[in-house]
Amino acid sequence: MANGYSQSPADINVGEKPDGKHRIVQPTIHRPLPARLRGPFSSAEYNNFTDAAHHDIVNLAAAVNTNSNRIERALRQVHSENDYLRRRIEALQQEVTYRQFQEASTSQKVSHYFDFHNSSYIIHEATIDSSKRASYNARFGEIALPANAVENKLFNFSLRTGNIVLPSDLVVNVTNIFDKLEGAGLIDYEYGGTPNEGVPLHACNGVNQSVWMRSVTFPMSAEVEEVECQLTIVVPAGISQQTNIIDILPFPEGSVDITEVSTAKDLASAFTMVDNFIEHKNAIAKRYRFGPRSVEQIRVKLKSRNWTEVNGKKVFYYGLQEVNAKLVDYEKSFVLGGTFGQNITGMIKMEATSGFNFRKLYSIDTAPAFLAEDPDLRNVRLVLSSTPDFAGIVWDSSLNALPQNLGGVGFDISPSPTLYGILEMQFVKQVSGLSSPYFVGNSPWVNGIGLTYTT
Repeated sequence: MANGYSQSPADINVGEKPDGKHRIVQPTIHRPLPARLRGPFSSAEYNNFTDAAHHDIVNLAAAVNTNSNRIERALRQVHSENDYLRRRIEALQQEVTYRQFQEASTSQKVSHYFDFHNSSYIIHEATIDSSKRASYNARFGEIALPANAVENKLFNFSLRTGNIVLPSDLVVNVTNIFDKLEGAGLIDYEYGGTPNEGVPLHACNGVNQSVWMRSVTFPMSAEVEEVECQLTIVVPAGISQQTNIIDILPFPEGSVDITEVSTAKDLASAFTMVDNFIEHKNAIAKRYRFGPRSVEQIRVKLKSRNWTEVNGKKVFYYGLQEVNAKLVDYEKSFVLGGTFGQNITGMIKMEATSGFNFRKLYSIDTAPAFLAEDPDLRNVRLVLSSTPDFAGIVWDSSLNALPQNLGGVGFDISPSPTLYGILEMQFVKQVSGLSSPYFVGNSPWVNGIGLTYTT
């Protein structure tokens, strides 16, 4: 263009890809011809302004296009890896199915654990009134009582807008220097690495689309194989401190260890580990239940043992998608000796090895081990039935002994290709000593059922 300025190669039409890269911004701005002098109007100022605008647009376009290409490459990689994982999972499932088929064909004992993270096992029987159906949460892989009310401790919902509101006095502190009370005193558990702290408040804002991720960078030569940090949350003062559940969603899921979850009843009290806590390595979403208690502080310790090489550096990533403390009020109605569907009921469908029937049970195991409770004080009744009701009962935890307690002879049942696990649940008002996995003032829950059987 004579007496003008055009930009190339960004000055191309939408759809053109001279370098083979996808562009979502195609700047086509041209600097106009120099303005004629018109009285007080300054052509120099006008030309400088258009030059600056053109420069900014070109830079923005370059940045957007770079980010777009990076995202596109990342998505291609994620899709490729997900496809591989799906194929690998399918292959592993087929291997397990074949092994079980061989065991069944040779009259060997077959073992199968029905994990409730797999929603295909869960059924919602139409003959059970919706008000009597147990609650199923696939994220935590559990069946529990339905909730009457939930009171979140770290955030609120606006009644006017429905949006999440964070209290102004919500405090979240993160440190890599702490004392494990093992005699070593205060130690930097990120060992002098360069941290990128992220935004810890994102771990407590009730928005799962935002996450808190901390990274620690070392030279590749650094002999560091794990890093740890400690997150402490102070529950806002304007919210009741009574709590009976803490949910923790690690990020990245499956590559972060949860080494501690503890609470303190006030700012001056010592921290106490939540009941029955065990360290979870490469943790997925975890729900910690306990009897209602005052919780003014929550402490979570995280560890990362999985580093990746980024631009020639050793980088550890770890953090949380969400921490949520809450007080949940559960359904409490229960009729002792009630008929099918009269009490809160959950149901799963368990299939024997393809082409075979369940004939003899050798063990029934549950997670958690609620069958270890005193039979007269159990908070969950498990019924195995060949029909999705009580009509085809073949084993009943309120009447029959556990097959594994019969001296190895097993428990004969009417042959059936399908067994329905019917879970009749009641609010925990009492527990049977140290053998109970449950807590007074909370819901019982079940994460899975394991059967050992012959066909």
